[in-house]
Amino acid sequence: MAITISGTGITSSQIEADGINGSKIADNSIGIEHLEDDAVGVAELSATGTASSSTYLRGDNSWAAISTSTSINDLTDCTVTADNNIGLGSTAVDSITTGDQNVGVGVYALTATTTGSNNSGFGHQALYANTTGSANTAVGRNASENNTTANHNTSVGYYALKGNSTGTQNTALGSEALESNTTANNNVAVGYNALKANTTGTENIAVGTEALNTNVTGIENTAVGHKALAANTGDANVAVGREALKANTSGGNNVAVGWAALLDNTTGNQNVAVGQQALKVATTADYNVAVGSRALLDATIGNHNVAVGKDAAQNITDGEFNVAIGSMTQEANIGGDHNVAVGYASLINMHAVQNTAVGSHSLYSNTAGNNNTAIGYNAGYTTTGGSYNIFIGRAAYGSSATAGNQCTLGDSNITNLRCNDTSISSLSDERDKTNIVDLPLGLNFINTVRPVAFHWNCREDNESLELHGNMNVTKDGKKDFGFIAQELKTASDATDYADYMRLVQDDNPNRLEADPMKMFPILVKAIQELSAQNTALAARITTLEG
Repeated sequence: MAITISGTGITSSQIEADGINGSKIADNSIGIEHLEDDAVGVAELSATGTASSSTYLRGDNSWAAISTSTSINDLTDCTVTADNNIGLGSTAVDSITTGDQNVGVGVYALTATTTGSNNSGFGHQALYANTTGSANTAVGRNASENNTTANHNTSVGYYALKGNSTGTQNTALGSEALESNTTANNNVAVGYNALKANTTGTENIAVGTEALNTNVTGIENTAVGHKALAANTGDANVAVGREALKANTSGGNNVAVGWAALLDNTTGNQNVAVGQQALKVATTADYNVAVGSRALLDATIGNHNVAVGKDAAQNITDGEFNVAIGSMTQEANIGGDHNVAVGYASLINMHAVQNTAVGSHSLYSNTAGNNNTAIGYNAGYTTTGGSYNIFIGRAAYGSSATAGNQCTLGDSNITNLRCNDTSISSLSDERDKTNIVDLPLGLNFINTVRPVAFHWNCREDNESLELHGNMNVTKDGKKDFGFIAQELKTASDATDYADYMRLVQDDNPNRLEADPMKMFPILVKAIQELSAQNTALAARITTLEG
């Protein structure tokens, strides 16, 4: 049943003692808006003690005097000594004997310090176990809690350097940074969990959340970035960038600069990766150098590779001793060894071994050809599977995409080969030959070939002239002496010695090439035959005239 009160309401004289108590008043039924000013005064409050301007009401319903302390010395749980030691908190700095200039703020802060000096501990149990250690600074709950005799340590953050006992000259900034460090010296950890598990590893630098997080005994490592070298146990590694060398365990002397550089490396040693995801997938590979975004990206176990440039040799997995310098060089190489590519997209499609390509797009199309050398822009561009070729000069190509054992000097713009020697020597030692017989071809064969004079007029679809639309055709209109390749082929095929002469290269039917100098031994034989005929005629004339 509700009760409505009007008029002057109910006064205290109308209420019996204990007539209304909490059990008779519903929750929140009387608010401050229902009370007039000064309706309830100090006199109406039932509390022990005396209410006055110098007391305050405590939570236990008693009046207590306000402290009249005028200095920190008058505070409860405060310690101040003649040697300028200050402790504020239960047992803080309360064991000092000869130590001086110590400040401990927090319950048990610097509580065990006896002769240590110039220490500052702020936080619950900060520098709790410190006895003789000096010049230490600990800020945070349990910061440097177990430090005993170590000097010159700085810890800022919850549990920072918590386990350190005798390790000196360490700096830990961040919650749980260097938490497990015990006796190691000269470490720097900045960031949450940085160097958290480190115990005896020395001279490490970790900057970033969980950088060098699991390092225990590894020494001389530098990790800058989120989770850089997070799993490391090895020595002398440098990782700069988010997750650089993140998975590294016992691998040592590695350098990784860039996001996820050498990300998956575990036990590989002496690798250098500079660039986003450079050598990202490498696990146990050694002695690799990758400079550029995604350079040597997939190299897992391949060793002794050098890749400089964006995506350079990015797909190599187990290939070794390769050098790729230039963006996209050796991009498709997977297991090829001992290849050298210098220049944009050189050897880009290659899966082979022991090729050397110097120049942009050199050996561009090579996939399976081995032991090729190409020097110059687009040199050897069309070769796909040919091996043991040499291409020197801009757009120097083989006779076909699969031709091998050829040496090409320049493109169709070259009209003169110059050298201080007019001949080229080659192996001709009798000890290296067998089935030697006198040459069966001579004057009769020479009479089957036709030397011609002509003007050059190259076809538009000749791949050697307009490949990729970037070649200058200068051969057209030039006058020359020579032979017709088709006629030479017909002449040589009519004998039993076409395989000996090799006058025509016809592996590319659209582009026949002639090598008339192969007829030189036949010309010598023809001259000898003419000489013999001349000698016989001279003898006959002498007889007739005699």
